[in-house]
Amino acid sequence: MEHLAIALNPHQGLAGGEQLVGMLAAEPGARPLLGQFARHLADQEWALYEVKRAFRKKEGEAMKMANAVRSLVRVGVGGRAEMLDELAARARTLNKPVERDGAHRRV
Repeated sequence: MEHLAIALNPHQGLAGGEQLVGMLAAEPGARPLLGQFARHLADQEWALYEVKRAFRKKEGEAMKMANAVRSLVRVGVGGRAEMLDELAARARTLNKPVERDGAHRRV
């Protein structure tokens, strides 16, 4: 669940802003679990999403932001390598770099 949440918003985290995968990586006994998770991810269908956010101002405080609304559109589905290639192609089209955040990539 956290992996998917972080894919859409890198500031997510289930434990006080920390990511569970980072906490587990610090535990020597968690290596088999992390390996199993990596294999699980490799077997999954991957998707590429276009995410847009619009932030509303906080009522009565024009300089502060309230909540945001998000548009989420799936623009591709396939294997991980195929989706990473598609992301790289879109980055080239936009003349933007592919950003890397742990296991996640974004443009």
